Amino acid sequence: MPWKTGFNPEMLAIFNVASPRVARHLEGRMIQLYEIFIDQLLDPFRIGLLFFLVLTTLRTAQHTGKLVPLGLGVLFVAALLPTSIAGPGLDWSTAVAVGIVSNAVILAVLLAGWSLAGRLRGPGTER
Repeated sequence: MPWKTGFNPEMLAIFNVASPRVARHLEGRMIQLYEIFIDQLLDPFRIGLLFFLVLTTLRTAQHTGKLVPLGLGVLFVAALLPTSIAGPGLDWSTAVAVGIVSNAVILAVLLAGWSLAGRLRGPGTER
């Protein structure tokens, strides 16, 4: 994607900093984080892993609960993918931190879809 890399004076107001040098640094960092976040949200492998994590968790919820397996699964997927599919020049800790956020967003969408599907099926049919 072609991103505007030049300095924009309005960015000072967005980042709430007085120094143009600091604003330029933050502007580049935010664009990089945004690109990583969007790439991770649209990653079909990540979505598939989280989809099957939700299915497995919902089927075993009586024995293991829901919160701990989902939370550990989000952390596991966030650490697994940058470790196994590392891109050049990408900081591992940044990729994992952004991965946790993107995994949480994907998980929220999947759980909302599961809940909606359960409501549409009718009462008493939700697993």
